[in-house]
Formats: sequence, structure tokens, C-alpha cells
Amino acid sequence: MAIYSPHTQALLKAHRYQGRSNDCGPYTVSMVVQALRGSAPAPGEIARRMNRPRWRGACLVVRRVPNWATFPWGVADALQEYGLPARWQPFASRDQLRRGLQSGEILMPIIGAWLPRPWAHIAVLVAWHPARGGWGFVDPLAETPRIYWRAEETFTRQWNALLRLLVRIPAPQRDAEPLMPAAGETAA
Repeated sequence: MAIYSPHTQALLKAHRYQGRSNDCGPYTVSMVVQALRGSAPAPGEIARRMNRPRWRGACLVVRRVPNWATFPWGVADALQEYGLPARWQPFASRDQLRRGLQSGEILMPIIGAWLPRPWAHIAVLVAWHPARGGWGFVDPLAETPRIYWRAEETFTRQWNALLRLLVRIPAPQRDAEPLMPAAGETAA
């Protein structure tokens, strides 16, 4: 049985294309804040803010390597800055992803590889569809707002490579859109 996030339509409307930048973290933050709050700063502004460390009580939080890599705790911290109770964790499971989709959580797995050249990427998970073969994302790498599908095997390999890192926001308390496939779904 396919599972779609109740936030799929709002996230597609909030889609931002990162172009050739290495700013998937700030673009994902902008999309999620826009979808859940109705307005968000431009991704470039979020990236500039995330370039600077931020004090959290007595701790200095380095959210990203300036103009390059964003850390999972940096994404969570930026979302918290906009009033969203985001947390990050390693070693999440596919069952957690499926249950989170069903319950209306906002889920942002971090995928990547170490060889031949290290890379990492974050996008918003909005669907699991066995007939389509895997996991569907609203992805800042996609030029247009659509669900981008990653095959189960590819997703699992790339997610495992980065310790199954996950940034998550508990199910928001506002009314969500009904569970349904999004217009414009395409397979990767």
C-alpha cells in the first residue's frame, strides 16, 4: 500500500530549485518553512544565516561549512529558528520513515556516498510507493515541483552510507491536506 505525506501538496507548492548551488540544506529549510508557516525567507538568505555559527545557550552551533556542506544539526537548528520543533538522529529505520509518513511527520533523510568522491544531499520525503519501486521526495535538485522517485535499493545504499541520518519534525498540529498522490508525479 502506498503512503503519501499529508503535506505533499503544500511542499510541492513551496518547492525551490537550488540550481547548481551546494545549498540543498537551506533550500530544504525554506521549502519546509514555507509549506508549514505560509511564508519563508529566500533560500539564499537562509544560506547566508546558516553560514554563521549561532549561540544556543552556552553552546556555539556550527550549522554548515560556509557556502558548502550543511550539517544535520544545522538543518534542525535552522528549522527551530522558525519555530518548528525539528530534531536530527542517526540510525533511523525504514519503518520509522513509513510510520512518520503515515502520521504526518516532516521527514528529511540525508543520503550520499563516500566514493569515488564524497557527497551528501537532503530533501523532503513525501511518499513510499512499492509499485513505483521506492521513495518519493520533493527535492531541491529537481528543476520543477514534482515528486522525484528513488528506487528502494539506491535509496537504502545512499542512506546507509551516511548512517541513516534523518532530520524530522513531529506531525504539525494544524490541519493537513488529505493523503493523495500529487499532480505531476514522475519517476526518476
